[in-house]
Amino acid sequence: MNYIIPALLFCALFFFGTFAVVSILPGPAHSDIAKSAGNVNGPVVLELFTSQSCSSCPPADKLLGELVQNDNVIALSCHVDYWNHLSWKDTQSHAFCTQRQRDYSIGQNRGGRIFTPELQVNGRYSTVGSRGSEVKRALEQASQSPPQKITVQVDEDGFISLALPDVTSREGSLNLRGYSYLSTVHQQIARGENRGRHVSYTNSVQKEFEIGRWDGGSKILKTKIKAQEIPQDGGFVVIGRVSAGPRAAGPVLAAGKF
Repeated sequence: MNYIIPALLFCALFFFGTFAVVSILPGPAHSDIAKSAGNVNGPVVLELFTSQSCSSCPPADKLLGELVQNDNVIALSCHVDYWNHLSWKDTQSHAFCTQRQRDYSIGQNRGGRIFTPELQVNGRYSTVGSRGSEVKRALEQASQSPPQKITVQVDEDGFISLALPDVTSREGSLNLRGYSYLSTVHQQIARGENRGRHVSYTNSVQKEFEIGRWDGGSKILKTKIKAQEIPQDGGFVVIGRVSAGPRAAGPVLAAGKF
């Protein structure tokens, strides 16, 4: 996905031969966008791929913080690591976030092109996370085919267990992954494009858990994830997405949070 900018503030990245430029354009008020998430029937899974070194990312980070106030929203900030070659290393960055973003790009036939700030909505719609009108439109599209709810709880042995819904009538077998996160991270950025800024991040991903394959049938699944691995000042999200092949991520069909 390439964006051409007429003298506007932008982020640019060069990664594995991919060049993407993202601009900040006017859009509807963030509060109006947050309200639109309340009209969605079922979970809305928002995955924001962001970086502390991207000057266009703070508006997207702020918008995600507003959207997460809605009970329908399951949101994650996944900090990528490909900006770390600059003068600032993102304190929340993870290689698995970069890989997950690339998997979405391949699954959506974008040839592996990636950019920040990218917002994935239910693994179906990719948009610039700072463009209010595009985010609002993606939320409206999400209401047409929302994921089903996974109930996440802790069993008597202290492990995370999942009550999985029946999604066999939909798009195929799924891969289940879990993500632990910190609810809020405050960061003073000393160098790079955002030097001198204090930025707050919502639901910043800390760890990825590979839970395994799921045939889409309704059942109770006990994981090997201990509840004590989840930050007390954070939470846990599980996402079931279609496996579109090696290094290719399909849409999210079920999700839940704890």
